[in-house]
Formats: sequence, structure tokens, C-alpha cells
Amino acid sequence: MDKISKKDIKKKVTDAMDQALEKIDVKKPSRKTKKLLKKVSKKLRSEVKSSIREQSKAKAKKKTKKQRKPNNPEPAPLAA
Repeated sequence: MDKISKKDIKKKVTDAMDQALEKIDVKKPSRKTKKLLKKVSKKLRSEVKSSIREQSKAKAKKKTKKQRKPNNPEPAPLAA
């Protein structure tokens, strides 16, 4: 998984918020709306960031499990 920068996440969230405002026909948001959007987008960015981090950790953990050797290898046959 490629690294995703904070700047990319911020841009995507901001674009999504702008599209949502356009969808509900808000052409020019008021000062209070802008403040609320800033607060909500900050929370959303942190959630996205933590979600991406969890996914990459899970992927790395899964990859290391595949590389490990089995704990109980086949016992060697006894000489008779």
C-alpha cells in the first residue's frame, strides 16, 4: 500500500465536503457553517488516517505470518 500524505487526505476530505454543500445547494456557506465544516473535516481526516493506519498494520501482520515457519515441524523418523 502506498503511503498517503496528510495533504492528500485533507484535499480529498475538503473536496467531498464541497461536493456535499453543492448537492444541498449551498453556494456560499456562512461563517458558522465554515467553522463547523472545518471542525467536522478535521475529525473525519483523523478517522480516515487511523483507518488507513489500521489497514496497513493488518496487512503487514498478515505478511509476516506468511513468512514465519511452522512451530511444530515434522519429527525426524527414528532409526530402528
